[in-house]
Amino acid sequence: MNKKAIFLPTLALVTILIIGYLSYMFILNISKSRTNIVGQSSLEVIETYEEGEKILFYIEQSAKLAAWQSLETTFTDFNLDYIKEFNKNLNYYLNNHNIIQDNYDYELSTEDNLQIVGKPKQQINLSKIQNNLSIKYTINPTFKVEIPFKINNFLTLIDKIKNCINQDQPEQCLNELKTTNTFSYTKEGNYFNIEIPTTKNLYTNKIINLKFKLINPLLKESV
Repeated sequence: MNKKAIFLPTLALVTILIIGYLSYMFILNISKSRTNIVGQSSLEVIETYEEGEKILFYIEQSAKLAAWQSLETTFTDFNLDYIKEFNKNLNYYLNNHNIIQDNYDYELSTEDNLQIVGKPKQQINLSKIQNNLSIKYTINPTFKVEIPFKINNFLTLIDKIKNCINQDQPEQCLNELKTTNTFSYTKEGNYFNIEIPTTKNLYTNKIINLKFKLINPLLKESV
């Protein structure tokens, strides 16, 4: 038998096997590469999502702390002063984590428990680029905080106190009002400093005294 006739088919078979094996390894490597890219991409998405959830959690906890803390200021107009103080306190905590400040419009409810809702003026955008992969994630940092005590009862008392202060003999009226309500006052010129004990601060466990500084409008010209 011709050796050349035997060698050529054998060489062709070996060549086919080698080409087949190399093709298989090439496809396998591509598959592994794609799997790594997909797996890495999924991991990056999860990490970005978790970062967003951490930001939302921090904003919510900061809003709760600011809500309680803002009760410890001195008020002349409760709604206006409370929102102003709340925004200042919230900004302080957000600044500690490089989160955008002055980003909220607020809705304050005092009909029952004190409740404040923060609606963002703009969303928070998170982005990450790694290994030519661009991941973008947008979060809506809306929050709602409720302090469990009947703020309306105390504001009703403040209205009664204001009515007393607006009279010709405010101190006599205030003393009569004190016989049925718990509060204290001091007079400083034409101003009355009012303190009303309310409830314990959830974070400090200390009693919160609502403080108001009110003026007798009948004597305003002499201030």
